[in-house]
This record gives sequence, structure tokens and C-alpha cells, in this order.
Amino acid sequence: MGDGEKIRFDGRVAIVTGGASGMGEAYCRALAERGCAVLVNDIKNAAETAASIEAAGGKARPCAVPVGTAADARTIVAEAIACFGRVDILINNAGVARSAGLAEATDAQIAMQFATNLLGPTELMRAAWPHMAEQGYGRILNISSIGAMGIGRSPIYAAAKAAMLGLTFDTALDGRQHGILINAAMPSAYTPMTEQIPDAALVDWYRRSLPAGKVADALLWFVAEQCDVSGIAVMTGGGRIARIGFADAAPIFDADIAPEKMATYRADLVEPQGLRLLRSQREASSRYVELFPQS
Repeated sequence: MGDGEKIRFDGRVAIVTGGASGMGEAYCRALAERGCAVLVNDIKNAAETAASIEAAGGKARPCAVPVGTAADARTIVAEAIACFGRVDILINNAGVARSAGLAEATDAQIAMQFATNLLGPTELMRAAWPHMAEQGYGRILNISSIGAMGIGRSPIYAAAKAAMLGLTFDTALDGRQHGILINAAMPSAYTPMTEQIPDAALVDWYRRSLPAGKVADALLWFVAEQCDVSGIAVMTGGGRIARIGFADAAPIFDADIAPEKMATYRADLVEPQGLRLLRSQREASSRYVELFPQS
């Protein structure tokens, strides 16, 4: 089987946050190589990355406005439109992590992580949404993290990245009617953030095994015109890609449920069997309707 039609982005405009290094830079370069005009948004080195893309024959402009507030988001989107006339793609890639237990985290650390990892992406979606809806076309990729499942000593980062999934799943339900498709990814790749890992051998493994370019190669389809899926999340790295999501197990049903009985069900709760993917709140609720018909 062939690889299908060549994916191009000619005439499209993308905003990539955290676009000057790591995975963000990989998205920018890959998009530009395929004809997309890119607004490289980053508080560091945006100008250098944009200039390098331009020198290689691509279209790029820098934007050093930070993410985190509604005003910043409106400025970033306005900059893309001023530079290129439209916005078709938003990759919410910017992220920041600070290792600290919940009791140790400072007010400033908590505010910064929520602002960059969750509030910024939310506000950028709000700012870009009217433009995408008016043109009847948009592609949004929200970058979550496997850290959402827990890594220890990173509760604020985990909470914000987990919230990115809820943001994606809910807005995807509203976006399709406007031609806006929204998906999420939990990528694994070597980035400057990887250098925070204290285990040097693990950092080296990331560098050798999980280059950022492999993530871009896997995820660009989700922001392409050829993409027709919305509201899903994938885990990817090094060429591996897999659907992830919420699931429920073969149910325990006890009409006389009581706290004293719960220890009996411990094994089924800790090591569940018969997992089924839950695609929406409606599907989750339907599990109860199976037991308690509405009519």
C-alpha cells in the first residue's frame, strides 16, 4: 500500500506556540517545508528560528508574545493575520514544568504552569475560533503529555496537561459544525525540557531514540486538510503512535452497594478486565442507561 497523496499546506497559515525549539521547532520546519506560512511564537529565539526557515525557502515570521492571557492570545492571532492574512492551524505546543511536590510548589510556580500549559492554549483557541469559523475551516492540535498520568512531584503540570484532554474533547463536539477539527497528542521526544531529567542515561536515551522530528512526522496529518477525525488523543514518539482515551471496565453492579462491600471488588477495580473506550460524556452516561432504562 502506498503512502497516499502528498500532504501539502500551500496557502495555509499556522500558529505554533513554543515554536523556536524542540518539538515546536520541528512542527514549524515540517509545516514550512510543505508550503505552510508559520508564525513562530516563542519568548526565546523566535526571530532566529523564523529567519532560518525563511533562509531555507519557507515562509515564517517571529512572534515573541508570551502565552497565558486572553490579551496575549488576541495579540498573537492578530499578528498571524497581519503577517499572512488568515489563520488555519493552531498548535498549542508551549509548555513549562517545574518539579515540586504539591505542598512545596510556590504560588508563582503554580500560576506560571497553569498559565502556559492550560490558560494560554484555551485563550488562543478562543481568539482563533471566530476566524476559523468564519472561513469554515480550522485545525487545532493540543499538546498534552504522558505526565498527565502522573510522574511524581509534578502535580500542577499533570493537572494542566490532563485538562488539555477535556478541553480538546469538548470543543471538538462544537467545532465540527464550523469545519474546525481538534485533536490532542501526548508526544515523547527529546527537547530542551528533557534536560531537566536528573538521570543522564535516560536523557541520552531520549536523545537517541525519540527525536522531535518523528513526532512532527506523525502529527502533521492531524492539522492537514486530509484529516477527517476530531476529538481523539494519541500517544506518539519515535515512529510509534497509539490512540489513548478514557475507558470503563466490565462493570460491577450491586443494587445493594455499601461501603463495607467495596473491599470485595478491590481486585476488579485495581486490575480491571474488559476495558471499553469511552468516546464522550454521552457514551459514558449510556453505561448507566443500560442498567436503568430511561423509559
